[in-house]
Amino acid sequence: MLKYYFRTAWRNLMRSKAYAAVNITGLTLGIVACLAIFMITRFEMGFDTFHPAKERIYRVVGSQQVAGNLYHHGYVPGPMVAGAYQPLTGIEKAAGFYNYYAKVTVPRSDGDALQFDSPAREAASPVIIAQPGYFEIFQYEWLAGNPRTALQAPFSVVLTDKEARRYFGSEAPRQLTGRQLIYNDSLRVTVTGIVKAWQGHTDLAFSNFISFATIAGSFLKEETDLHNWRNWNSYAQLFVKLAPNVRPEQVASQFPALVKEHFGPGEEHNVNLQLQPLHNLHFNSVYEDAYIRKAHQPTLRILMAVALFILVIAAINYANLTAAQAVKKERSAGIRKIMGSSRTGLALQFFCETALVVLAAIVLSALLVSPVLRLFDAFLPAGIHLRLFSVSTWAFFAGALLFTVLLAGAYPAYILSSPRAVQALAGGRAQRQQFRGILGKSLIAAQFTISLVFVTALLIVEKQVHYMMHKDLGFKEEGIVTVPLPAGSAAAGRLFAEKTRQLPGVEAVSLHRGAPLSARHGNTSIKKAAGGEDVMSAFEFCDENMLPLYGIQLAAGRNLLPGDTIREFLINETCAKRLGFAIPADAVGQLVQVGIGGKTGPVAGVVRDFHTASLHQPIAPFFMTSNANAARTVGIRLHHSALSDVQRAWDQVFPGQKFSFAFLDETIAGYYDTEQRTKQLIRFAMLTAIIISCIGLFGMAALTAGHRTKEIGIRKVLGASVGSIAARFMLEFLKPVMAAIMLGLPLAWLGARQWLQHFPFRVSLGPSIWLAAALAGIGIAMLTLCFQTMRTATANPVKALQSES
Repeated sequence: MLKYYFRTAWRNLMRSKAYAAVNITGLTLGIVACLAIFMITRFEMGFDTFHPAKERIYRVVGSQQVAGNLYHHGYVPGPMVAGAYQPLTGIEKAAGFYNYYAKVTVPRSDGDALQFDSPAREAASPVIIAQPGYFEIFQYEWLAGNPRTALQAPFSVVLTDKEARRYFGSEAPRQLTGRQLIYNDSLRVTVTGIVKAWQGHTDLAFSNFISFATIAGSFLKEETDLHNWRNWNSYAQLFVKLAPNVRPEQVASQFPALVKEHFGPGEEHNVNLQLQPLHNLHFNSVYEDAYIRKAHQPTLRILMAVALFILVIAAINYANLTAAQAVKKERSAGIRKIMGSSRTGLALQFFCETALVVLAAIVLSALLVSPVLRLFDAFLPAGIHLRLFSVSTWAFFAGALLFTVLLAGAYPAYILSSPRAVQALAGGRAQRQQFRGILGKSLIAAQFTISLVFVTALLIVEKQVHYMMHKDLGFKEEGIVTVPLPAGSAAAGRLFAEKTRQLPGVEAVSLHRGAPLSARHGNTSIKKAAGGEDVMSAFEFCDENMLPLYGIQLAAGRNLLPGDTIREFLINETCAKRLGFAIPADAVGQLVQVGIGGKTGPVAGVVRDFHTASLHQPIAPFFMTSNANAARTVGIRLHHSALSDVQRAWDQVFPGQKFSFAFLDETIAGYYDTEQRTKQLIRFAMLTAIIISCIGLFGMAALTAGHRTKEIGIRKVLGASVGSIAARFMLEFLKPVMAAIMLGLPLAWLGARQWLQHFPFRVSLGPSIWLAAALAGIGIAMLTLCFQTMRTATANPVKALQSES
């Protein structure tokens, strides 16, 4: 029987090819948008879900209350990594590690050594210095080496197979144990194991595991500072695996005693340690760290809602277009009813026809989704692709088929299998046509409401992104190139800066650790040396050239004097206020003490507030001081033509080292990738929704015109002008659009207000946005109706009066 239904459905579609093509196009647009969003959310939701006993794995994180402000850390004080966790009970295994940025040298007996540059500080490092327990918490397949002893001895390293191939070529893993690597020119280690890289999506994508015992016997002891409890180092990480049947609350309840022991009486109330579940790492942006790319879970939920809305719009569109064809199908349904067909049989017939259309749309969607996603390559994380034969993909296709068939096919199946379909043979359709007209226009209003929400959302996101990209940051970023220095090359960096300063086309040069606005600054406390509350502050090491290079303005006092060590400080206006100085001039000359080794020195000057982080964060206390050995970056203001000269200076100072650079304005723009991705995805959703809604509006116009052919003919014979008929027809269909505007704009306002609350610096929602959205909705509707309206108004009245409609 089903075979007969599908054969009949196929014949019906072939008799109305244009109608079928329009329906398939609308559903394809809806399903391809849903499929693209499904692939994005599946990718993001799949991070670190493959680990055995993943529900028992947690990261230790912390927070500090300083001067009334709460600071959250996705890391811990150094001693926690070094083993201060050992008295805690309920933990099956714990392992600390330290993110390490390093250039890697591969010695070769038959020629020059191979060199692999350290990643930029904005990127995650593949190198960690890890305790042996790391491989007991996170399981790997071992290809060579002993997992129990590989990280026990100092100056040992374990590599993933992919990293081993990068360093040593295609040699077998067992032949690589005993080989040597050199990190940052002087840390020589021996390969003691090779593990197979994980295949699943992970935020723990490390590939070089240096033994933790290496720290004590090398220069790493000074770099890591694992004995200072007040040093919250963003590279210090601690993971624990709870014992079976132990709740995280049982372990967390022991943290206050540990904090009190090491921070002292009174201060334990300002420091809090917590356990963060492994599955939460990828989504929780409250806890910042040095290696995890955060996905915004609310955005993913919004995307899933968008996908559902678009699919609903596509289904509504199909139902409306099918209703537009009802005039032709009612007679056929009535005849089949008289010949004995049951209502169930007629309904199944129309569901089968809907299923064929949806299946065709699904096949086209599977072919189109990869090209569609390639349009967003710059805004999507690497690794998103269609896994056609995965269970989840087929589950999506089955769900989309069932949902769309039921939603899109129910209304046409109901009206065309109705017992009153027999009345079609006698021409008694007026009452039902009136009901369908009201329902159809209500559905059009629903479609345009969703479309208008997307239009408004895009206008607001565009305005906010433009504001963030063009706001005055309090310093100059145009024309500045930042050049990262090789690790441990501060002295050579000073020589490179001096050579660069002498080049024609170079206006200014500064040697510092990081740019004024950076993804990560150092963080420590600062307070009046004479006594006062600690103020948690970001800080940067720099020379006296930083202020003139970036155009940072002084509010009081003077610039730093040339110097190689910490002697004096520049603080920003916010820091001065938090320290208790009423006006900037009051802070000048006052002694302050900072948490970097408890150093004390005078405030040389107060700089005007500038943005030290992206506009996602408010302006915070910030200070600058000199420390030549901490320099990691050379900032250069130059003409583009001078860039080749800078590279030649680099080659003279760092022969064989790769020259890399970044334009500061482009780096800053990269901090708003999330908003750029949101804008592109909303634009895609908006265009899809508008196209589908316009198809539905056009179908309803065609339906109404078909039903009112004779009425229009009579009006023309009685003297009505083309303009009056067109205006009457246009106004009738603008009513649901106006209803959509009245409903859609308040919904958009609520959503926009909620979204903008996440930004300390945001645009205002003035009337121009809402007026533009309303005009856009009316304009789109009028353009859609224009063709059908004029075609109806200019039709021959004689043919209209001969019509049976």
